[in-house]
Amino acid sequence: MKMKTLFFPIITIFALGYATGVRGALIVYHEFESETAGVFTDTAGSFDGTSEPSAGLLDTGTKKIGSGSASLNGSAHIDLGNTDSSLTGISGFTLSTWIRPTNTSSGDRTIFGNTDTNKASVILRMDGSELELGMFTGGNWNGSPNVNKTSGAGLAANTWTHIALVWDGDYATIYTDGTFEKSFNMANGTLDRQGVAPAPSAAIGAFNGDGAQYFIGHIDDFAIWDEALTSTQIMGLANETLTPSVIPEPSTALLVVGGLFASLLFSRKRTSK
Repeated sequence: MKMKTLFFPIITIFALGYATGVRGALIVYHEFESETAGVFTDTAGSFDGTSEPSAGLLDTGTKKIGSGSASLNGSAHIDLGNTDSSLTGISGFTLSTWIRPTNTSSGDRTIFGNTDTNKASVILRMDGSELELGMFTGGNWNGSPNVNKTSGAGLAANTWTHIALVWDGDYATIYTDGTFEKSFNMANGTLDRQGVAPAPSAAIGAFNGDGAQYFIGHIDDFAIWDEALTSTQIMGLANETLTPSVIPEPSTALLVVGGLFASLLFSRKRTSK
């Protein structure tokens, strides 16, 4: 009986510890705190970003979180290299970032691009004050970005906005400042790569690592997970009560409550004997 009484408190303690732990599913995280010889360090994984066409994209004067952001002038981007080892064959996807566009006139301005002609994977971009999405899932290109488009996002120039894209294997959902904007049916299993090698490199602020469809403005605190975060977690990122490096597991609260309840139950049974 002693073993049972101790077992559930141990589960509870483990759950509480895990709630504040770093999530292994965070695979890309660019905080844009520093730039060394034209390189931004990926603090979550192995996808360091190279400033293109030249170094000097760090801006310490205009930033949302921390001490800097990436400043993109419409002809620059950050090349992440080939990310297919982590961004293909996955059944969940979340992108979270802060953007401060300086231009919201019509035209394609990419926030994140990992695609190319006949080699599509995923792209999230602006068109004017709206957001557009394209994803290659389950062997199918799920609509061109100008079809999967928000209506009423109202992105404002020279204003920081939190952007999130969450795909759970069925639906892709776009959020702005933690608020639901629109969902798109993209139920086809896994996020994959169209076509054959060589795959293009991924980019922050451009269609892919070769450039084109450049973002104009600032991007900060850019993160990608290989799973779907919850709407509560997205709101936490948007209101800055959570950071990408530390996200509570959605089921942790239930595990903690269950562990406490079972512990009390077994303690009462033992006391009553």
